[in-house]
Amino acid sequence: MTSTLYRLYGSVGALLQIGSVVAAVVLVMLVRRRQTFRLTLLGALGLVFSLVLWGALVAPVNAAWLEVMHTAPEAVPQAFARLRERWEYGHVAAFVAWLVGFTLLVFSVVVETPRGTRP
Repeated sequence: MTSTLYRLYGSVGALLQIGSVVAAVVLVMLVRRRQTFRLTLLGALGLVFSLVLWGALVAPVNAAWLEVMHTAPEAVPQAFARLRERWEYGHVAAFVAWLVGFTLLVFSVVVETPRGTRP
């Protein structure tokens, strides 16, 4: 199930996340003289920080598990038990950073939208 569910997750997900960071950085440059610059900058930094957390916490676990699968398949259960919490909490930390960044970006748009044009 998971091998088919997540087949393109890494490649498509990576493109979407990196594209989101690039778009947020471009947005920061576009609003640099507006009142929402700080919110936009903090939001973009939240997205960047999320990727840094993923790279520092989750990617090494993925690499370690892959190595164990290729070199000592019988040790997979022990490797899984040893690294699972880091992998799970790494995902949680990256998600929270992404959520904060996204929320700040949305808030920067809401703050700048004139009251008469809000639905």
